[in-house]
Amino acid sequence: MKRNPQFSLRTPEGCSLARAIAFNRHNVEIFYNLLEEVLVRGQGFLQGTRIYNLDETSTTTNAKTQRKVIAERGVKQVSSVTSGEKGTTCVIIAGDGNCLPPAMVLPRKKFKSCMLNQAPPGTLGLATPSGWMNCELVVETMKHFIKFSGSSIDNPSL
Repeated sequence: MKRNPQFSLRTPEGCSLARAIAFNRHNVEIFYNLLEEVLVRGQGFLQGTRIYNLDETSTTTNAKTQRKVIAERGVKQVSSVTSGEKGTTCVIIAGDGNCLPPAMVLPRKKFKSCMLNQAPPGTLGLATPSGWMNCELVVETMKHFIKFSGSSIDNPSL
């Protein structure tokens, strides 16, 4: 490490085997060929304002504790109990960098509007017992996308 300062010791992020195998030259070429076909058909896509990316990410539903506690000097570990619940957040971003309001899937049987306190305006709140996206919630998320993107047959989005 002293002889090669351009390297550093890092902790790798997890990547599933399926994702690693699927990312290959053949699949990437297919993707870009299909993308080119769509861009040629729809000239409105060229500015990037009608091209969107939706990505899901795991979201911890509890906030970090903001309080301080008194602890004995020299104690290495001071803890506070928090909830381990996780939900899913779907973020939709246009090619020009504009974001639509997110969709948040919370780990509950029934959704209550108070669960979105301090969420960005227009956030779609959804609930499943697992906190994960499912087939029914994908439909709701697409309706949310159509509402905020203004997508229609005359004004298509990719």
